[in-house]
Amino acid sequence: MELDWLSKLAAAARDTRGILAIAWRMDARLTFLYYMTAFVAGLAPIAAGLTLARLIDHVVVTSPGQATVPLIVAIVAAMHFAIVAIHAAVRFGLHEQYYNYSFRHRLQDTFTYQFCEKLTQLDIPQLGDPEVQTLITKVRSTHQWRVPDFFRMLAYAFIATIGVVSAAIALAPFGAWVVAAVLAGTVPRVVVRLTFGEMPWSMYGSGASESRKLWYLGELLSEASALREFKVLRTAPSLLTRYRAIRARIWVLGKRPLDRYRRISVIAPLAEGALVFALAWAMLPQVTAGGLTVGSFAFFVTMLRQLATSAADAGGSASMVHENLLHVRHWNELMACPGSSRTPATPQHRLISDN
Repeated sequence: MELDWLSKLAAAARDTRGILAIAWRMDARLTFLYYMTAFVAGLAPIAAGLTLARLIDHVVVTSPGQATVPLIVAIVAAMHFAIVAIHAAVRFGLHEQYYNYSFRHRLQDTFTYQFCEKLTQLDIPQLGDPEVQTLITKVRSTHQWRVPDFFRMLAYAFIATIGVVSAAIALAPFGAWVVAAVLAGTVPRVVVRLTFGEMPWSMYGSGASESRKLWYLGELLSEASALREFKVLRTAPSLLTRYRAIRARIWVLGKRPLDRYRRISVIAPLAEGALVFALAWAMLPQVTAGGLTVGSFAFFVTMLRQLATSAADAGGSASMVHENLLHVRHWNELMACPGSSRTPATPQHRLISDN
């Protein structure tokens, strides 16, 4: 079992390295900036917490007689909104909008061209091979969206992982048991996300065979020529009845993950919040005794919340990375198919006379 797990992990690492190499060869600068902004976004919360902790300790403790309460509030508010603005500019302005769109468009263009180029390089016997045909069909339907989306989910997982690591390092001086307790509290939500992945965003995402039937009937019931035949044959009512039955079955299939997630999605965040509050409450005596400054306590509470949130986000992002990695593997398998060793002949244009 352990060897099987290690082999799967090694295969995932190879697939990830191979697909990242394509992006690097495509545009090294854009790839670097895309993941560098993700790195900065992951470090933003700990930077905000450290800044506010130093500010509170300096203003409240070091020079209490030199600063009035309105000035303290103004400084803290200004620093808070400045950090939020910088984080929003880097993550949402640069990473998730400008670089995300630019990177995805370049990837879609690259994968589309390489897919067509690869098909032209395959020999005729390969094109007639059922396994190769199946692989081509899989890649044709996923290479423009699911394969590029792997890079986006990998960036989300990277941001969450940076958040977990930075928060764990920040909380380590307060005791390793604090980090272990928070991570243990997020295990239920992480396990569910890793096991079942994301919920489908559309009703057509559940039940592949039923969805295909629904798409087919929807196209049939909206085609002008087919509608004329339905009028003549009077088959529209029976088709609509079948359409409603398929919709009902798809709704049942789509509701199952909702029911499965309901308890975890509602109870787990509440339990995590209660755990964070309990740990913060346990540290209060040190604050009142003077062993912990007010700024350090505020930083401690901020990092507790950061660790819990990032751990849950890391689990969800990792599940989506794994799901998209299956489509990446199909792409890598198609690209690994040996191409034709013959040099393409120069196209010969036949002139057809009117005679």
